[in-house]
Amino acid sequence: LRINNNIYAVDVVGQYETYDFGLGVFDVTGSMTAVFENKDLFDAVVNHSDLALSFTIGASANNKYTFTLPKLKTTNGSPVGPGNGRAVVMEVPFTAIFDSTLGATMSVTRAVA
Repeated sequence: LRINNNIYAVDVVGQYETYDFGLGVFDVTGSMTAVFENKDLFDAVVNHSDLALSFTIGASANNKYTFTLPKLKTTNGSPVGPGNGRAVVMEVPFTAIFDSTLGATMSVTRAVA
């Protein structure tokens, strides 16, 4: 998962320090290795359908965070597994897109209990 807020420095001629910082576009990209249980998810990836991704890191209270990307687009991908009756494995790059329902591109929730 790569998160970039694209902040940039606003410099002023004749001044050593930065005058201000400009706000860039929040950008979330990444890549996941997917193992497909059925053809539905494979078709969604190949057809670049809107998908959602949520995962949790950490194991104990106050140290557990859930990352949610409510809307993302896969950019490409091709199977890397052997197939022929075996699980289909695919490396899938993606870009998160602004979700109007959430009002954000990504949310991070801390589990406190």
